[in-house]
Amino acid sequence: MNHAHADAAGTSRTARIWGWVGAAVALATSLVHLPMLGEHSWVVSILVAAMLIGCAHCSVCLFRNPTVSAWVLTGAMGAIMIALHPVLMSAMSSSMGGMDHSMPGMDMGSMGHSMGSMEPWMTLMIVFAAAEIVVAVAALGMIALRRRAAR
Repeated sequence: MNHAHADAAGTSRTARIWGWVGAAVALATSLVHLPMLGEHSWVVSILVAAMLIGCAHCSVCLFRNPTVSAWVLTGAMGAIMIALHPVLMSAMSSSMGGMDHSMPGMDMGSMGHSMGSMEPWMTLMIVFAAAEIVVAVAALGMIALRRRAAR
């Protein structure tokens, strides 16, 4: 994806403002993934890191050059994240449920508390991913309307 600065003639002020709003939402989505890194299995950590990097990438694209492809990628990433959250929740709860309760030094009560403390973060991640989709759809709609009016 091209990160060249959008030239003033090719991108309206409104489109750039939408890009900045989308970049802020994507950056917030990226940052809200940080507490999940290293909390659970390496598979979950890799998926969370991939989502964090994907959100940061979309944020840069939207800030520098809010193109149609950047908006489509942002909306798609939001949808993928929402689709993956049930899988991640299942993986996290099964990795905790399958642990040996007789292991010395393992306090399963605190493990359950850790999972419970992650639920608000997971909800927040879903809310931000949904916001990414809403902003992307609105921006794409605005672009379509402007192109239609220009004909």
